[in-house]
Amino acid sequence: MTKDEEIAELKQSLAWAQQQKTLRDELAMAALTGVITRSATYFGIEDFHKFAEWSYEIADSMMKERNK
Repeated sequence: MTKDEEIAELKQSLAWAQQQKTLRDELAMAALTGVITRSATYFGIEDFHKFAEWSYEIADSMMKERNK
């Protein structure tokens, strides 16, 4: 393998790694599922930007508790 090929492979690996979900992302997705289901059906809320915001706030709280 040439040096240029090695560099290209490393760049590809780095790009792939940067696209991986973090634990925070996974917690936010789990929270989002509950928030949307509950809010959309119970309260009739459709502000999806707010759902995303709340989901990450919940994920951040989960991470804080996990790291205690």
